[in-house]
Amino acid sequence: LGPQELSLDSTPWLHGRVVMLRRQQARVADEIDRLREACQDSRIPKDKLRQQAIIALQHIARCRQRENDLIYDTVALDLGGEQ
Repeated sequence: LGPQELSLDSTPWLHGRVVMLRRQQARVADEIDRLREACQDSRIPKDKLRQQAIIALQHIARCRQRENDLIYDTVALDLGGEQ
C-alpha cells in the first residue's frame, strides 16, 4: 500500500469523502465527454448545447469546491487534531 492508501485506511471519514469525490469526478468527466460528442453533432441546436455547457460548468465548479473543502479539512485535521 502507498502512503495515500494507508492514510485513507486510518481515517474512515476521509476515505468516504475521497470515494464520493472520485465518483463525482468520474460523473463530471462522463458529462464532458457527452458534451464534446454533442458539440460534434450539427443537428443539436446551439441553445441546447449552451445550456448543457452551463450545467457542466456548474458541476465542475461544485466538484472543485468539494476538492477544496476536502483539502481544507485534511489540513485543519493535520494541524488541529482528530475529526
